[in-house]
Amino acid sequence: MRLVSYLITMLLLNSIAPALASNDVYTIEGNTTEQTIDGDFAPFTISPAKGCIGVWSTPSGADIYLDDVYQGVTGPDWFRIYNVSTGYCTIRLEKSGYVDYTETIYVLAGDAALVSAYLTTTATPTTAATPTPPPTAYIRVWSDPSGADIYLDDLYQGATCSDWFWIRDVSPGSRTIKLTKSGYVDYTATVHVSAGDTGSIEARLTREAGLISISSSPSGADIYLDGAYKGTTPATISDASPGSHTLKLEKYGYAEWLTSVQVTSGVTDSITAHLTATDVSPPAIRIDKPTIIEYTNNGLLEEGEKVEITYGANDPSGVASIKIMLDGITLESQNQAGTYTVTTNSLSVGEHTIRVRAIDSKSNRGFEELPITVERAGPSVYFGTTRTTIKKGEDAIFTLSAVNPIGNPPITVQLILKPPNGVSVTSSSFAKAGSGIYACTQTIESGDDLRSIEVHLTGNEVGAHEIESEVYYQFRGSPKSPTRYDTLTLVVDERDPPPPVPTPKPLPGLTAVVAIIGILVAHRRVRI
Repeated sequence: MRLVSYLITMLLLNSIAPALASNDVYTIEGNTTEQTIDGDFAPFTISPAKGCIGVWSTPSGADIYLDDVYQGVTGPDWFRIYNVSTGYCTIRLEKSGYVDYTETIYVLAGDAALVSAYLTTTATPTTAATPTPPPTAYIRVWSDPSGADIYLDDLYQGATCSDWFWIRDVSPGSRTIKLTKSGYVDYTATVHVSAGDTGSIEARLTREAGLISISSSPSGADIYLDGAYKGTTPATISDASPGSHTLKLEKYGYAEWLTSVQVTSGVTDSITAHLTATDVSPPAIRIDKPTIIEYTNNGLLEEGEKVEITYGANDPSGVASIKIMLDGITLESQNQAGTYTVTTNSLSVGEHTIRVRAIDSKSNRGFEELPITVERAGPSVYFGTTRTTIKKGEDAIFTLSAVNPIGNPPITVQLILKPPNGVSVTSSSFAKAGSGIYACTQTIESGDDLRSIEVHLTGNEVGAHEIESEVYYQFRGSPKSPTRYDTLTLVVDERDPPPPVPTPKPLPGLTAVVAIIGILVAHRRVRI
């Protein structure tokens, strides 16, 4: 067996002899006495020669780095690093609390380089006392709309968003929050916060107003913005909210000027209106002095007498309406320019007002008034009514009024009515005095201020009916007064149609009940 080992060794030496003749250094690695499971020896590995490094430190426990590659930790004995390539290399030792140790060494093939390190402790810095930070507070901020810049005591913090914006480390006390956003009025609020507390700011921003500068030609026009009066031109409206507005200018003698204006926050809109002259003059109105229709021929307008009034109106643009009224009651109306005449009913004693109102085609309107006075100079007897239009079947009340002043003898008054066909007299105070003639006679003592006799006339036929009347009076022992003849018009209209009578609904199920009864009757007959 020894002979076999010797022969193998010699064979190997002969095979590596050429290599040994070169400048390179080689080593033989392996256990020449180790056998395989087959009884053969393990093979040898031939590689270029390398060295090793031994490292030791005091204190031990230092991390070992070879060219910055971690190798292990120093112990009480040498720590060996094998298979180190020849040449220069760097050993570094690190240990907490000690200064890093670094040494550069040269490794020879087949040789061991040794590194002995005595580590030096690091100087322990003096630790300064850390002051305890003062307690702080929080402020959270929200705005509608969002996107507003936030300032805390004039220091920018950020911008509001859809959720709360939190400002941290706020010194306790009163703090001023300001929010700014283009197109909106700056929002400022003061909030008081205590240590550890949270203050809240919820801001609803107001749109910044726009300005409207308005002038007109001619000036002095009244300004209305959305119907609200804003002064006269020229003027500047400084509180117009952003958005669309209606602007109107009015000036007497000029047509109304109307436009729409779009107001933008912080922007001044300049508007100049050129007004157009227009007709604003009312129609020219005429009222002549009334002509008295006298019964006593004394030149006075007395109780019971009538007046005839001439009136009219004219305008270059045309007249749309003329109306004449006595004490607010319309006597008649016209719808075009011209001169007209109307006669009043018998007038009562006292003050009366005649008014003529006219409207031209430009809707300009005007009126003229004329007062008249009705006196009571002696006995007064007149017949009239205040209702001249009725429905068929209704009654119109006509009144005979008479006055006998103190100091006069008794007076007899007689009224004769001649109603046409289609109108009947229903008053019990009247007696029929012939075909279609009704008479009523009354005696009025001295000092009776007023005696009124009502006459009920019923409209039986539709149409306009002329009612003739004759009135006279006579003092006892004196001749009769002249007879006064009057014709009054009564208009009878159709009655309003009665409201429709609702048709009663049949009882539910009545048809079905009748059908069932019929079936039962038929069934009974079949059985019989």
